[in-house]
Amino acid sequence: MRNIISQIPFFGGMAMARVRDHWGAMVELVPNLLFSTVPIWLGAILMLADESNEKNWFQLLMANLQNGELYIYSTALLGPLYYFIFTEYAGVNKFPNGRSLIIGSSLISLCAAAYFSALKTGKMFGFLGKIDKEFVFAFSWKLYLGAVLIAYLAYVYKKMLEGSTADIEQRQTGSFLDEYNRSQE
Repeated sequence: MRNIISQIPFFGGMAMARVRDHWGAMVELVPNLLFSTVPIWLGAILMLADESNEKNWFQLLMANLQNGELYIYSTALLGPLYYFIFTEYAGVNKFPNGRSLIIGSSLISLCAAAYFSALKTGKMFGFLGKIDKEFVFAFSWKLYLGAVLIAYLAYVYKKMLEGSTADIEQRQTGSFLDEYNRSQE
């Protein structure tokens, strides 16, 4: 069954992931998301101090995202993944589903860059009035959530490989110590 699951793009490597791999991924990803989005959610908190404001925090938060800001966050979130997807881990043939993750993250990054560029250059070339703001907002959220999913999968796989590398090193160390102890007898 694991062999069948392992053939599924993006998710195949999950067949081998342990609970601690998922936990380790969350420990890395959640602080990354919180700190990288500080300008968005902290800005909404600071805007609450404006007495003329009639919106709640969530409305202000959404207002901070109306102009395609999540396109930038999508690409920024995916950038570091390339490093550890292409890192070679001891005793492991390759990063699980690395090709799928690279293709998916590249597509998200390219779409995000294209849409964000269109938004910014639309003012310059005069076609901004033809851009549907609701689509921009909804599509930027979809790309960002896709980026978060890909980042999560990559972090889980990274943790899984680091764990298997540590297991291999521990076994090798154990074997070395056993051999050493036998030679001292």
